Amino acid sequence: MDELYAVFQESLDMDLKVYEKKDEAQAAFDDLKAQGKPVRMESFGMWQVEEVERSNGNMPDDEDYWEKMTLNNGKCRLEVNYTWHQAPAPEGYYADYFLKF
Repeated sequence: MDELYAVFQESLDMDLKVYEKKDEAQAAFDDLKAQGKPVRMESFGMWQVEEVERSNGNMPDDEDYWEKMTLNNGKCRLEVNYTWHQAPAPEGYYADYFLKF
């Protein structure tokens, strides 16, 4: 993952979606724009990481394991919260995204 692309509506609920591929993000952006929605897209590179937090004393496969990363592109911050899968989901990390202005 070199870059993340956040596509969102400029509204209270934002309807935030984050993509790892620029062409997928651009397609989502174009679709929302064609619907007349007030949409924005911001990109975040891995060189823009300003903070990383991890839970203490847990192994990644523990149910309560988490990890947080904050990226800052100069306009806004993207907070990425990773958690380990919860059964019956396939094994792996899952990310939740939050955008802060």
